[in-house]
Amino acid sequence: MNENQTIFQICGEVYKESKSRRDVAAKIEKHLSWLQAEEKEEILKMSKEGKSKDDIKKRLFEMVEAKEKDAGEKEKTVKLCYAWMDDVATKEEIEGLHKLHHVDHGACKKKVREFIGRLPEEKQKAVEASLPFCEKLWYGDHASHEGHEGHGDHSGHNHHHIKRRHLAVIEKYIEWLDEIQKGAIRELEASGADFNVIADKIKEFFHLLPEQKQTDVKEKFQNQCMTWAKEVSKPTEWEEIKKLHAAEDFNTLKLKLVELEERLTENQKHTIEHVRGVCYRLWGIKNLARRRRVPNSEASFQEKAAKYLDWMNEEQLNELKRLKSEGKKSEVMKAILKFYDETTGDAKEKAEGKLKEACKEYSVKAFGEEKVAQFKAQYKKLKDENAEQSEIEKLSNQYIDEIEDEQKKDFAKAVVTGCKHVYASTRSRRDLIAQAVAEYLQNA
Repeated sequence: MNENQTIFQICGEVYKESKSRRDVAAKIEKHLSWLQAEEKEEILKMSKEGKSKDDIKKRLFEMVEAKEKDAGEKEKTVKLCYAWMDDVATKEEIEGLHKLHHVDHGACKKKVREFIGRLPEEKQKAVEASLPFCEKLWYGDHASHEGHEGHGDHSGHNHHHIKRRHLAVIEKYIEWLDEIQKGAIRELEASGADFNVIADKIKEFFHLLPEQKQTDVKEKFQNQCMTWAKEVSKPTEWEEIKKLHAAEDFNTLKLKLVELEERLTENQKHTIEHVRGVCYRLWGIKNLARRRRVPNSEASFQEKAAKYLDWMNEEQLNELKRLKSEGKKSEVMKAILKFYDETTGDAKEKAEGKLKEACKEYSVKAFGEEKVAQFKAQYKKLKDENAEQSEIEKLSNQYIDEIEDEQKKDFAKAVVTGCKHVYASTRSRRDLIAQAVAEYLQNA
């Protein structure tokens, strides 16, 4: 039974003619236990006012969608959804289930159904009725994660979703964090933050370490990065890898490591997905290419600042330099947009023009000229058709998801986020002007 059919079935149960408010409330409690108290009251009111099944169904879907977008609501609802497990499973079993959820959704769903089988028959039916909604919230749209059949599941639109829930699989790489820092990282994960945000926070904590401790952590991390490759390679292959590294033949080395990844278990692949970028840098794979492109990082920054950021004051530019020197790349973009939002008057217009120029240049760097041209054509078509903003968002996400290299993908995300902000700001001002003109004409 698909989600739509289940929704209709639930609406049918709630909608059935009842003698009293208590009967309807009981049906809502049975079939819609995943709702908050005020939401149950709203559905109860709709039912008593004689609203149609379609109206109730529409409102339920709106509630589900709202919960998906709000990380706090999502977390609360998921807890409500699976609260029944406390009655039939031990604490250890539930903890094991949560760990399983991080690495294998298919096995996790199977275990949940095993727990459901321990419930009384009547309670089983109620839980099963809510399951489609609960799973949609807990797993999102990542339905193809069943058992991780093949490495293909790690690409495309599913990729960002995998990264979000896998802090558990990199625990051995972040043992150097103190308890307060680990708590901060866990809070970020619980909030539904993207893994890139979590990674940035880990880097921030790393830069707070004394220099010698940073060196020790790097050495340990490098050993952990090498361990997996050594475990799955043949002795002759491992010798070849060491020679490639010594000879700084990083292109061949990267190809060899990618080949070795295919020999890992699915759980090991998940771990590598999260630490691949850092491991490659420690192997030296990424750094050489970066040095060739940017021989002098300081000179490069000055050049870009003169070209696109000449609307900033010296204090703001120094703040960007500080963030960049501390390795807080994601914070640099946030700071630029913050300073842009704070700018007014002629300086604002200048900043807008400069940042739009930057958007054009960096969009081509992120996606290539051909992809940018394709996007513009598709974007224009959607605008001409008065498409919903969600369709435009979906289009930009599609182009990002097609990028396989994690570092390039992160760069593309940053470009899209920044450019969306600049262009949205322009649209907002246009809307305000249009509103002012309309009000003036109306009152003239």
